[in-house]
Amino acid sequence: MSGRNESLLAPFGERTRALFRVIDYTPTPAQLPPLLSTATDILVMGGIQGGKSVLCAKKLVKEFIPDLRRAMAQAKDRGLVPESVLPIIYWLVGNDYDATEREFHYLEQDFQSLGLLRRTVKKINPGMLEIMGGPGRRTVLAQIKTKSAKDFRTLRKEAPSGIIGCEASQLDMVAVERLFERKAPRAAWLFLSGTMEGSFGWYPVLAKAWANAGPGKASFKLRSSTNYYMFPGGEEDPKLVEARSNMTAALYEERFGGEPCLPSGVVFPEFRPAFH
Repeated sequence: MSGRNESLLAPFGERTRALFRVIDYTPTPAQLPPLLSTATDILVMGGIQGGKSVLCAKKLVKEFIPDLRRAMAQAKDRGLVPESVLPIIYWLVGNDYDATEREFHYLEQDFQSLGLLRRTVKKINPGMLEIMGGPGRRTVLAQIKTKSAKDFRTLRKEAPSGIIGCEASQLDMVAVERLFERKAPRAAWLFLSGTMEGSFGWYPVLAKAWANAGPGKASFKLRSSTNYYMFPGGEEDPKLVEARSNMTAALYEERFGGEPCLPSGVVFPEFRPAFH
């Protein structure tokens, strides 16, 4: 691994660095802040091909061992056998199952590289990954499940240790409220990631609120140009230069910059849903 790659891994703990080396992941500089954030609830406003799905998968890999230890410690504090909390649960939630496909695929690859993937149940509709470990690596430590927010019956019963909102800007607020409800029992983390879909709706409002919130909440931007694996030329990469030439500056900032854009034809552009 190059010295440059090592410098990007340096802010992480020894365990996380080891995991990221095994799965051959080096974060981009723009991916570091959300991965290093200690906030429980994180929102990422990303541009197209900005590395959002990869970031979501690596967030779960990073939190897996701490989540496992925390769940077992909580069980012991309640006088339970620690193993009784297994497997811990993770949810990948999208507006439909297709929205979870990329994160599911990356996690399947990552845990397979780590030698911890016991099996893949179905694929996406719904899908589940079983993560193994323990003596002889036969114990199922975690299950990673895909969920469709269109079917609210699937967003119940379980108490996940972590929830990832895939293309979260496409979720409606009712679904998001359900996620906050389900994360409460285990004080789970919530990681929302998506491309902006206009300046109206809950996503840009929440992004702005969390940018100035307390230590428990945070929001970040992930411009397409920061993904130098896809756009090695940054903002002047030929693919982005061509995209800018085919749309308005405001729409480019929405789709590739993670910035809210007012819909065309708005009579009063100063209108803001959070205020009016």
